[in-house]
Amino acid sequence: MSLVSPAWIAHDKEGDGGTTKRSTIFSVHVHPDGSRVATAGLDSKIRIWATAPILDAALEADTSANRLLCTLSRHTGSVLVVRWSASGRFLASGSDDTIALIWDLDPTGLSGGASFGAAPSEVNIEAWRPHRRLAAHESDVVDLAWSQDLDDTYLATVGLDSAVYIWAGARTAGGGAFERIRRIDSHAGFVKGVVWDPLGKLLATASDDKTLRIWRVSDWGEEASITKPFETSPSTVFFTRPSWSPDGAHVLCANAMSGPVFVAAVAHRRDWNSDISLVGHENSIAVTAFSPRLFKNRNPNEDGQPCTVMALGSLDQSVSVWITGQPRPLLVARDVFERQVMDLSWSSDGLTLYACSADGRIAVFIFTEEFLAPLASDEALEVARQSWGWQKTSRAASQASVAPSVSSGTMERPNVLMARKRGGVPPASKAGGLPAPAAARPARLVQVITRDAKGRRRIRPTLLSGEDSSADDGFAHQDMDIDMSIGASAADLGFKRPAEEELAADARPQHRQRDVGRTLGGELARTAAGPAVALRGATFAGGSVAADGAQMLPTPALMSVYRRERPEGTLEARNSDGAQPTQLVQMDPAGRVLWLDVLPAPVLLATSTAQFAAAALDDGSLVLYTAKGRRSATLQLDAPCYRLEAARSTLVAVTTSGLVHRWDVPGDRELHRPVSLRGLLAPGGDALLQFWVHSNGAPVLLLRNETAYTLDARKLAWVCIASSWWADSSALWDVRGRRGAGESSAAAREPVKALEVEINDLVLSRGTTGQRAHAAVPAGAPGAEELAVSCALRHLETRMLAATLLDSPGEYRVHLLAYARKLADEGIRNQAEDLCKSLCGPVYYKPGMPETWEPTVLGLAKRDLLADVLKAMGKSRLLLGLVQTYQELLRAIAAP
Repeated sequence: MSLVSPAWIAHDKEGDGGTTKRSTIFSVHVHPDGSRVATAGLDSKIRIWATAPILDAALEADTSANRLLCTLSRHTGSVLVVRWSASGRFLASGSDDTIALIWDLDPTGLSGGASFGAAPSEVNIEAWRPHRRLAAHESDVVDLAWSQDLDDTYLATVGLDSAVYIWAGARTAGGGAFERIRRIDSHAGFVKGVVWDPLGKLLATASDDKTLRIWRVSDWGEEASITKPFETSPSTVFFTRPSWSPDGAHVLCANAMSGPVFVAAVAHRRDWNSDISLVGHENSIAVTAFSPRLFKNRNPNEDGQPCTVMALGSLDQSVSVWITGQPRPLLVARDVFERQVMDLSWSSDGLTLYACSADGRIAVFIFTEEFLAPLASDEALEVARQSWGWQKTSRAASQASVAPSVSSGTMERPNVLMARKRGGVPPASKAGGLPAPAAARPARLVQVITRDAKGRRRIRPTLLSGEDSSADDGFAHQDMDIDMSIGASAADLGFKRPAEEELAADARPQHRQRDVGRTLGGELARTAAGPAVALRGATFAGGSVAADGAQMLPTPALMSVYRRERPEGTLEARNSDGAQPTQLVQMDPAGRVLWLDVLPAPVLLATSTAQFAAAALDDGSLVLYTAKGRRSATLQLDAPCYRLEAARSTLVAVTTSGLVHRWDVPGDRELHRPVSLRGLLAPGGDALLQFWVHSNGAPVLLLRNETAYTLDARKLAWVCIASSWWADSSALWDVRGRRGAGESSAAAREPVKALEVEINDLVLSRGTTGQRAHAAVPAGAPGAEELAVSCALRHLETRMLAATLLDSPGEYRVHLLAYARKLADEGIRNQAEDLCKSLCGPVYYKPGMPETWEPTVLGLAKRDLLADVLKAMGKSRLLLGLVQTYQELLRAIAAP
């Protein structure tokens, strides 16, 4: 092997006195064809370098050879990650400016030349331009990853906002290129690493919440959460980049701990067990990288099972290279860098490793098969995958039909990027900076392995033409589902599958080439639903009234087609006038049928979440389904449903008799007895303007009398959480707030503010009629100032109560501090003391007295909130004595 650290690869910044100094290189990634490598740095730039001068000493000595191919400088912050797509067409970058950019080669060449303000050495040989700007994150984009299929189907980005975003690729069927298709926000800490399963079935994300979570691509649900290796892991590592083995069997986890020892943990796909660890580094491991190729096993005891090679980069400034089946690393490079290792990238041939460091340098480890192990053939990788049910599919036709138009220089070979020819600048091909694409290879044989009834192997060769072979071999990543065992020690990595699993595999039916399954109703030819026609208008059931004289809510109109669109898909019901049964269909966002049901009564209402679906029928029954379409229950309610809404695991139904039912559907239980709405509804009409279920499962009602209510689950009573009374009486009401629907992402983050905005829209709409819902406090009346103070305080108390019921800790804290400042400014000591006492809690233990005080509210420590409240009150001189008393009390409580 050999080690190269080219001094000319750098992200230089001007220092004091006109000197230049190296800035940190956060990320490095080599192109799938091996011709260029991209680096991302602290200087807010991305640089693309030719690899030929790195790998060939003669070309490096040639001063006319192109080295720096392009400098990209559209980010406004440090570029933290850069990744080529598997097809080689796109380059993605993420920055601390919260933006991810997609770059592609400019077919017009107009993006070439030097950028404004660039140094003379930064003349662009290749013309790369921003293709898409992905704006969704609210903080640094720390890592990103392309799915490993040649169609670039998905891109995942993660960041310090604890969110994971999934974006559609450029060739996604039926959808827009690079459109956001999913946000995953289940992590409770910064997300610092992401990697795709080579089989295309799973996604792994690593977070500061001490978990590595595995997500299913099929429904973006959580497959597993790995926690054991991270129980004592530090949170000071800026990157925790995981890696997936090329056969999909193992995930290599960074920043793991085994007691007090820094390790990289190996998680097995079968059960996500993480008992295996790679031990030896003296500080946290920040980045891991599997070589994309399988290698032949030199251990005679392993019965020819292939092995994998992996690399680790650590905060101890070293890089180590390991191979399965050996308990010690093949290589430990300790003196290559002067600061921590930031990123690692293997070339597609599996023999060259690129590493970058915070000291602003990169190192290239060039291995040979003699040093590592002989490379296994592509067929060996396919056989390993086939043992887990993967079937190779041809992508040549689909790629030819969907490949976007590019310039003539790259039309026939989309993975080979041609340099722009410029006068006075030697083209990259002459300088040797870009290796010529591989010529079409001769025809080869691919073995298709099957088994007969007795379990014996049958090998059938299939001839592939040279053209198809060339198309498939460029970087072979297919959709598959495999597994591979890993033993109880580092020396057992990559051992054989147990015999019982071999028998289970042999027992599978052999008459089908691929067990793809089907969805119920997915193979039926569905015609367009056509326009929705009212089969029956909204009615009161026979004009009847409830027992207490309050008129019931109207039964919703019965439509020929009822559609309910949600982020996870669409529920569509097709009703008829009695000639045909009702059909209910669940479709995914792309319009594919997931399941079908036939119902005995028409569907009035329907809703769904990622966890369940529900349909309310005209006969008063409510049908519940699992997320996969299995019917879990059919409930008979007291009356037909008037409204049906859901959020996460909670389903809420309002019947026409005025009762509200609430269930935890996955938990298979009713949350409380039905609660009546009759006291809130005005007789003689539909007083309910809006109704939805908040993310914490609380139902929210907005009435036409400009008042909003939610259910207090402890008291089983409706509580007013917003009203136009405050718009007419409180000086704290924001009269400028306006927005549309109440289910936006902003409403989810600030539900109390969103409710007041909804009511403010109603208040502004009555401006033309001159109506006023409440009598306001006269400005010149005796004691008007005192009444205004009272209204403002009660308004803040209502906001705090609403934030508590709607589980909004951020809004609770904001309104609590505003309440404290108002009390202090007005010098209202008795209520200020009552507030401090409620937050401080009991100071002494009293035997025999029940403990009723709760130390937290909405996950916030009350005594921490008290400290903030005292700071806010301390800005006014009217309550300094009270503030000092409770500050001393807090110090006494905190003292050991």
